[in-house]
This record gives sequence, C-alpha cells and structure tokens, in this order.
Amino acid sequence: MDITRLSPGDSRIKTALRLAESVFNECEAPLYTLEGTKAFLSFLYGNSFSEKLRRDTAHIYICEEEGGIVGMMAVRDMTHIALAFIKRGCRGRGVGTALLERIISDIRPKFLTVNAAPTGLAFYLKNGFVPTDMERCEDGITYTPMKKTLK
Repeated sequence: MDITRLSPGDSRIKTALRLAESVFNECEAPLYTLEGTKAFLSFLYGNSFSEKLRRDTAHIYICEEEGGIVGMMAVRDMTHIALAFIKRGCRGRGVGTALLERIISDIRPKFLTVNAAPTGLAFYLKNGFVPTDMERCEDGITYTPMKKTLK
C-alpha cells in the first residue's frame, strides 16, 4: 500500500477524481436525488475545488496498489476532509485509515472536520470523529457534520 500526496498539476489528479466519480456513482448516487448528484459532480469538477488544488489550499492523497489507485482522500483548508473514496473491493483493508493517518501526519492539524455521507458514517465513527450536528440535506446531498479533535 503506497500513500502519496499529489502535487498541483500531477497527472494522477484526474485519475483520482475519476475514481471518486466512479465510486460515487456506484455507491452514493443511488441514494441521492438528481439535484444531489449534479451538486456533487459540480463540486468534484468545478472551478472552486480546482482553484484550491492550484493554490495548494487543497490536497489530494492517493493509495496505490499494483500501479493503480484504489483510494483517494482530499483535504481542504488544512482541516476539512472534502472527499474520501475507496474502491468497493478494497474497503475494509485499512486503505481509508491509512489515507487519514497520512493526512494527519503531514498536516498535523488540531482538528479535522468532515461532512460524512451516510455510507461513510461508520468509517468516521470508527476513526474517532463525532457528530457535531444532526444529519442534514443541502442541494440534494445528505451528510452528517463531524469533527475529530487531535492532540
């Protein structure tokens, strides 16, 4: 398992975003409205997130095995997990936890936040995040705001 922080302009960013889209379409989109799916894709490929990547205020981490990306996680503004997607056949093997641990090791934040999708809630609870509010739905996207305080 090889975890890498991608530099701005790295050609693997597009591959990581396509992985996120593919996993979203397979696992999340069936639970969302058309509005939610459009909002997610707009965020994923939109100018705001792309600009954060270019300005180095958002970072994408990938997990590669045997030459292919099996997981990705993105953090923005050094404190918020913005994306987290693991290929279906690779879940439960520690890929997500390894990505999260690498982000914490690199950035050393005092806390991390995430808007956890319903399918990711158990992962974040297992990794020490606690809900900070009730489940919400905005722009067709359902999530639970969560936070992990670090030492």
